Amino acid sequence: MCHHLVSGTGLGFFTAADDDPENPWPGAWCGACERILEEDRGWSERAREFAKVTLVCDRCYAAARARNQT
Repeated sequence: MCHHLVSGTGLGFFTAADDDPENPWPGAWCGACERILEEDRGWSERAREFAKVTLVCDRCYAAARARNQT
């Protein structure tokens, strides 16, 4: 999950759920990361540096999803 979602609120919540529909906790990122992904057409070096992907437990994932879904 991008580091923005870990402590953010109302940032939007985008996932890689299409990659594995059975994964209950797919990779996730915020709206700002989504804009960069669209601009760069995927996970570029710039996108990875901006997102600073962070590993979180299932409870933290669920809490971040609830806080950030818009």
